[in-house]
Amino acid sequence: GNVYIGPKVSTAFNNDIEYSVGGASEIDIQGGNLYVNGQIRRNPLNAGGILKYSQSGGTVTVRGQSQNGTNAKLEVLNTGSTFNMSGGSLQILRGNGIFRTASSPFGDLYPRPETGSVTGGEIIFSDGAVAGDQNYFLDATIPLNNLTVSVAGAADSATVRLLTSPLT
Repeated sequence: GNVYIGPKVSTAFNNDIEYSVGGASEIDIQGGNLYVNGQIRRNPLNAGGILKYSQSGGTVTVRGQSQNGTNAKLEVLNTGSTFNMSGGSLQILRGNGIFRTASSPFGDLYPRPETGSVTGGEIIFSDGAVAGDQNYFLDATIPLNNLTVSVAGAADSATVRLLTSPLT
């Protein structure tokens, strides 16, 4: 099945999944599609969010519409957080356009959990058919399995830039 956080196609709203500091927040994708029009992130006023993210199948699409400038499009960090991926695809749409500096201190994808592993599946940075060059920003403290960068137009380019941690 499909789960839509906000409309599938909307340029006006962010429609985020915001997780809490209590440690009970979990996202477990085993199949189907999860469309998030905005971000999967902590509360911008509290640095202490905890998320247990697990994906063994299906597709998660994070569109990053009207992105909050203090959080990544998808961020999993802090003590108690986990990021496990063994299958499926995780798509981060739209980078920071032509700008070569991150739109937030955490970039677009920020998997820095207490524990985690990526043994399968595919992480995709895609322009989502938005014309023009795209710059994405990534910081991961866990090894990533299969990373793809794609663009829709032949004249477009896409670059993933690392914030702090080396890419493993």
